[in-house]
Amino acid sequence: MPLGPEIIVAKIIELGEPFVGKTTLRRRFLGESLHDNYLPTLGVDFSLKRLNYKNHIFRMMIWDLAGDQRYNTIRPGYYQGANGCLAVYDLTRPDTFHGLKEWLKEFRTYITDNWVPLVLVGNKLDLVGSFENSEISQEDVNELKEYIMNELGFFTVHHILTSAITGTNVQKSFELLANAMLKKMGYI
Repeated sequence: MPLGPEIIVAKIIELGEPFVGKTTLRRRFLGESLHDNYLPTLGVDFSLKRLNYKNHIFRMMIWDLAGDQRYNTIRPGYYQGANGCLAVYDLTRPDTFHGLKEWLKEFRTYITDNWVPLVLVGNKLDLVGSFENSEISQEDVNELKEYIMNELGFFTVHHILTSAITGTNVQKSFELLANAMLKKMGYI
């Protein structure tokens, strides 16, 4: 007799510079309304979301970590036990893309598993129209992925473009992470 879908509890970390859209991305994924008057995350915000994906039920605990430097001392405690990471940058601000090296170096320092799936999320696609219109090139992305794998020791790194405002690829970014977690666990 089949037991039914596997239930997977997953701790997901969203990291990146302030104002790249981490909170809006999370809120859009959760199906919550978006606010015109945005307030930056103070320290950390937490949400739960159930995702049915490939005959598995993910109970995602999504930790939205503040990008402000004043929270540097509290972030490391939230990295521990992560099963997946969305490293978010703003397509209109190349500095947020280049800053991901430091964010991921910090993340890597506090996790023990280098098989934590990682998705690089280029957000605010609605403001640039297409990747080609951003100041970040595919070569930049390839170089960052190479650095993440070779220098930081991560095995699974994906890249996706999203718009948290319009919803473009938001669900897909979390599904990409779920798919990588299923591969890691040997389910696919």
